[in-house]
Amino acid sequence: MQNEDGVPVSAGREALAKILDDLTVILENPLTQIDLTGDMWRARALAVVRERVFNLFCAVAVRLGAPLPPLEEGLWRPFVPADKPSDIMAARQKWVTEQVTSQIYGGTPQNVFESLALIRVFNLFMGQGKGEGIDERVFIALMNHVLVETGYQAIRPDYSIINVALASGQPRPANTVRVLIVDDSIAEMVKTATALVGWPNIQVLLYKQGGDEYAYKLKGDEKTAAIKTVLDTIVESGAHVVLMDEGLQGIEGHEVVAAFNATREPEEALPYFVANTGGSAEELKKAGCFTNCEKGKNLAGVCYAVEVADKDISPTAAAETVQL
Repeated sequence: MQNEDGVPVSAGREALAKILDDLTVILENPLTQIDLTGDMWRARALAVVRERVFNLFCAVAVRLGAPLPPLEEGLWRPFVPADKPSDIMAARQKWVTEQVTSQIYGGTPQNVFESLALIRVFNLFMGQGKGEGIDERVFIALMNHVLVETGYQAIRPDYSIINVALASGQPRPANTVRVLIVDDSIAEMVKTATALVGWPNIQVLLYKQGGDEYAYKLKGDEKTAAIKTVLDTIVESGAHVVLMDEGLQGIEGHEVVAAFNATREPEEALPYFVANTGGSAEELKKAGCFTNCEKGKNLAGVCYAVEVADKDISPTAAAETVQL
């Protein structure tokens, strides 16, 4: 039995199940967890990143007929205004709260999100005035705050309209190929990892280099130590393919690649390096990287690296599973 694209239904479900597994790995990674007790600016930034992955996970679950996880509070709570607003903003926030509350207590809808009146409130509010207003995320956060506080479920997107593309044209390695993404930005790292979900026999590992604060270019011993930290992580990960960002915290990606290649034994082929930068990849290429992945936009270099790495993986190494 085939679907409308001519793909066997069983194969389509297997591909969707692999996407679901890969998205689960991203969502469970410590780097993508939202801390609601710390810096709300960081929480908001991470919520935007995590929401994309979470929504895609739910869209795949809908297609598989799998149960949906509860909507995570961390996806909307950071956007509830905490600071004392201006008089205009306070009035608008109060208006949103009153409108949502009136829908809860003024009618008997089974699902508040399906209430036509509430949707009209949303449309009307978003069309009001210019200048000082509440953006969509804050608006939804305010609505969810009222709903949750009064015992209702938070509003969720319609996951059925989210596009879920099955990977096509990607390599199908015989062995499990470990792909390590090295980046100093969680957002860019997750963006790249999401582009690889669903690939058969691929295990994606994430490594955030550097701290949370911006680091100026390091020199001397500090630079040597920073490069060594990345080198040690690459070795410890057992990666077969490394996607390397160029502008890291205090150092450059091509410096890491050059340092690693300088220590290789002549018979060592693994790991293969692939450039993964939003800027120029010339220095990375000179250091020995394959075609720039461009944060998941161009997968040609990754495909080639996976194919050649698969041929160099020993059966014993292929059976190992690594967690960072």
